[in-house]
Amino acid sequence: MNNTARNTLVLASLLIVTGAVSYAISGRKHSKLNELKTKNKELTQQIANIKNMMENKEELEQERELQIALASQRSKAIIDIDTPTITYDYLLSLLRWMNKDIIYDFALSGKADSKEASQGTYNEYVLSGKCNYLDFVDFTRNLEYQRAVITVEDISLAYTAASNDTIDFSMIFRTHYQQGGVPISELSAKKIDKYVTAYQLFRPRVYETPIDYDYDTRLLDIDNSTLIAITGSKAFIRDSKGLIRILSPGDRVLWGYLYQVYSKEGKAIFRVNKYGYEEDQILTISKER
Repeated sequence: MNNTARNTLVLASLLIVTGAVSYAISGRKHSKLNELKTKNKELTQQIANIKNMMENKEELEQERELQIALASQRSKAIIDIDTPTITYDYLLSLLRWMNKDIIYDFALSGKADSKEASQGTYNEYVLSGKCNYLDFVDFTRNLEYQRAVITVEDISLAYTAASNDTIDFSMIFRTHYQQGGVPISELSAKKIDKYVTAYQLFRPRVYETPIDYDYDTRLLDIDNSTLIAITGSKAFIRDSKGLIRILSPGDRVLWGYLYQVYSKEGKAIFRVNKYGYEEDQILTISKER
């Protein structure tokens, strides 16, 4: 093989190798370029979304405030986070809403993470102290019936000789919470319509001596009264003294109130809470001779 042929062969080989290398480099650059284009497109979309959010910032804030306001007015709401300080402050808020002053000891007794507990995420607290019996009943009702999801797990009561109507109490309750819940500071006080009577089923188990129950003697005692007539939504009732009382739905009677009047059936239904639970009591028109 002469020099010319050899040189031609070498140059051809170099040309082929150079072409292959150039093709590989070009392919890599093209792939990298496509990757950069995709990232650039994503970044452009993210920037557009951010700009759109910034333009609608006021609307989003108003929507958030509206959602928080609606959540704060719901009958029950799970709070977003809980600590002993948060729950302690909430108890103070309850007492402030009730206009009561109860002295108690407060401590965290346990907690459950959502991964571990089948009943959800909660902190468990122990409350113990001394107060008036009806104040404690009212406090317990507010604890469970107010907007924050709090469950009373156990209550212990004991008679104290310091006062005829004072008890020592111990309570275990749980404050439930979850991510995405409502800030507890946003919850407003809720009016609780359930009526607490002077008589409670457990009072005889608390006190060593029987207690006389005070009640408003001006209220109609339907146990000793007679329904004599119904006109429209008004009920005419004769009490034990022979006086005629005219009542409309919602008017109070001893232990409860007039719930509804049925003129066709000739009956009046009362909602009463004489023994610690609410029940219906019915009076029908008496056909006197």
